[in-house]
Parts: sequence; structure tokens; C-alpha cells
Amino acid sequence: MTNLWTEAQARITGYVNGAAENERIATLLRDLNAAGWDAELRKADAEFLWAIENSHDLAEIRAAHDAREALQQGGHAYNEIRERLQRLRADRNEEARNINPEDTEPAFAYLHDRLGQLVARVRELDRTVQGVQNINQALRGDDTVLQAWRDLEDAADEYEAIRAAQTAVFRMVPESYRPDITELATIGHLTNAFEHEAYWVGWRRNDRQKAGRYDTAYLEWLHDPAPTKWTRVENSVYPGDERVPYLRWLAQTGRPWVPTIAQLNSASIDIKAMLTPLSDTNRIHGAIDAYDRYYDARGVKAARPLDTVTIRAKLPAYVGKRNRGTDGRPHADPRIIALIGE
Repeated sequence: MTNLWTEAQARITGYVNGAAENERIATLLRDLNAAGWDAELRKADAEFLWAIENSHDLAEIRAAHDAREALQQGGHAYNEIRERLQRLRADRNEEARNINPEDTEPAFAYLHDRLGQLVARVRELDRTVQGVQNINQALRGDDTVLQAWRDLEDAADEYEAIRAAQTAVFRMVPESYRPDITELATIGHLTNAFEHEAYWVGWRRNDRQKAGRYDTAYLEWLHDPAPTKWTRVENSVYPGDERVPYLRWLAQTGRPWVPTIAQLNSASIDIKAMLTPLSDTNRIHGAIDAYDRYYDARGVKAARPLDTVTIRAKLPAYVGKRNRGTDGRPHADPRIIALIGE
């Protein structure tokens, strides 16, 4: 199997393998010191100074001078090579700490493409194994079914490798430039995490808001999600040992994805807006706008669609709508921007 982490790394814009580069530079610096160019020059310089201070023979002094001059080029080379290697090491370490979210997009796109290929392969295998649910049943089938089950096990390994590479790329971006790792674990695996991840379904069921004049239909939808088929702990790829059954469900129903950081951040913002306390009509507007972005704009099918058009028609208009963009999200008041000079 291709090393997915290595392949993903290679697609990060401007990426340099920091560990490998540090080892390369450290080896060169050790070799530079072992070459002895600087030590030879220091020795020759000391001999020349001794001759100046002690010798009565001009020829001896000239010989010491010429010997030192012959080694000057090696000494200059030593100093310049050492300085440049040390500066390069500092630059590489700084680059490794400052990978931008945009730099990782080709890596995530590669992993998403590999995930799509994997899903297509699992669907083909699923048609072969059909009603077989475990290895014991596969062993009782013919050779074709048994081989298909083994291929599904291999596919489960590959899926785990994709998720490991996804997490590794995600962690390369500084925390201040990306969502929290929990959001990657609870939103970054399934396109419709709001309905299929137990983490978010639990949030919805535990919401204690009371319906008001305008939000009854929305809260009825929010508080009544369909039961999740699987309960996956956030820091795990699979729900317990159910690797192959879960992977088969993903391929048929789950719509897995590998989002970019921008896509993950957008989905996270919308999920939080859908869960926000609806303390005024602006927040109700924000929740149903987030619903439209999360489902309709992304082409995600809700298990039980919400009629946001009817809800929106009954709502009073946004307060301060002039300061909202076409995405419905509040923007800074332009008068304030003018005052502070940004």
C-alpha cells in the first residue's frame, strides 16, 4: 500500500520534511567539523605568529606565512558553509511551524480522492459479500466471498491510514489557524456529521431550549434527530471492533469526506449556529441560514428536511441586516471600521 502520509506530505505547498532536513544538516555539520579545515587554519595561523615573534630567519617566517595563506580558502569555506547550514536549519524549522491552511489543501484533496476510490472499491466488494456480516460467515462461503472479505479487511486498514494522514496534516497547521482537533474528529469524517455522529446527535437531544413564538418548528426538528447507527469515540476511527461493517455502511450511506481546513471551519460554524440558544429573532434567522448553508448549499440530504422557507416567511426581518453579507453572517459595522481606520 502506498504510504499515504508521505504522499500527502509531498503535496503540501512549500513543504520540507523538517526531521529529514535537520538530520541532513546535522550530518553535514559533523562532516564539516571532521574535515578539519578550520583546525588546520588555526594551527597554521599560530605557527605564523610564533615565527613572527620568535624566528631570526625571514625565510622561515615567509614559509609560515605562505602555509597559512594556502589554508585560508579552506578556512573561509568552513566559516561560510557552517553559517549557511545553521541559517538554513533555523529557516526550515520556522517554515515547519508556519504552514498555512491554504498550503494543506492539495494534501487534503489527495486524501479525499483516495477516500473516494476506496469507497468505490468497498461498494464493489459489498456486492460480492452481500449478506455476509462477519469472518465466520465468510469462511462458510465460497472462495470469491472469502477473498472479498479479506479485501474488505485490507480496505479497513487503508481507511484507517487515510484518517491518520488526515490528522497528521491537520496538526501541521498551527492551532491558531485551524479548528480544534475535536472538530476534526466529530465533523471531519462524515459529510453530514450533524445527523450521523453520536457526538452531535447527543448535543441535539440534550438541548433544553423551550419553543417560543417563531422557533417551534425549528426546535422540533433540532430536538428529534434520528438515532445514530454507530457510536464512535472522537479519538477513534472505528466504533469499537466493528471495522468492516462500519466501512460498508460508510460506503453505502455515510458519505465520508476529507475536508480542507476551510471546509471544516465552515461546517463547524454552521453546526454551532444551528445549536446556538435562540434568544432573539436574529439568532433564529442565523440558525435557519446555517441550516441552508450546511445542507442545501453543500448538497447534503437531511434525514428529515426542515422547511426553512416557511419559517423564514413568518419571522420578523433581521435587525441590523445592512451589516450582513450575502452569506447571512454579521459583518463589522462600516462606520466602526471608518472610525478605527482599518
